[in-house]
Amino acid sequence: MSNEPYRYWVITLNNYTDEDVATLKGVTLLPNFRYLITGYEKSKTGTPHIQGYIEFKPTIRKKLLKSFFPRAHIEKKREASKRIVARNYCWKGPISKAEWNQMTPYEKINLLPHPEAVYDIFGTFVPNIQG
Repeated sequence: MSNEPYRYWVITLNNYTDEDVATLKGVTLLPNFRYLITGYEKSKTGTPHIQGYIEFKPTIRKKLLKSFFPRAHIEKKREASKRIVARNYCWKGPISKAEWNQMTPYEKINLLPHPEAVYDIFGTFVPNIQG
């Protein structure tokens, strides 16, 4: 297991418990916590699991995350993958979802798949309201 410090992590936690959920929420209290999104799913075989994406600033070591979640599968987010891809993966389908963040409003806007999409949506919506 590589223990290099890294900022962006993905986590899968099978057969999670209430304690696991509480620990995930507890991660948001760490001083270097930045962002967490979780999706609660069931696999095709019926295994309940949590898909999560976590960001820290500055970096954090995998060993520390494993100390919180020893049963979890934890990986670095792929370099080429954008934050929105990891976020959307956790939010796919009709599942329970949760999100916590310590990001600035500007950073939150950058979670959108395409900022120009906001203009497209509101650019159409506003004229319709004005009538």
